[in-house]
Amino acid sequence: MVTQLDPSTLGKLIKDHRKAASMTQEIAASFCGVTKKTLIRVEKGEDVYFSTIVKILNGLGISLAVDTPSNKNTLGGSNEWF
Repeated sequence: MVTQLDPSTLGKLIKDHRKAASMTQEIAASFCGVTKKTLIRVEKGEDVYFSTIVKILNGLGISLAVDTPSNKNTLGGSNEWF
């Protein structure tokens, strides 16, 4: 499934995954090595360091895939910058 990524969408995904695993915020935060307050901020879509997001994703066993436009030129013309 490809989803446009923004903080609110990612926070909801994390919250839904945590709830599906029947974890409280306190337990999930402990698994992830972050505070409960930090997990709440992430689930609300607030700004946090990317390293914090990675800790939470890893702690909850969530994979994040990045889709890049392979063989597509985003600037037009050739694939060269100059």
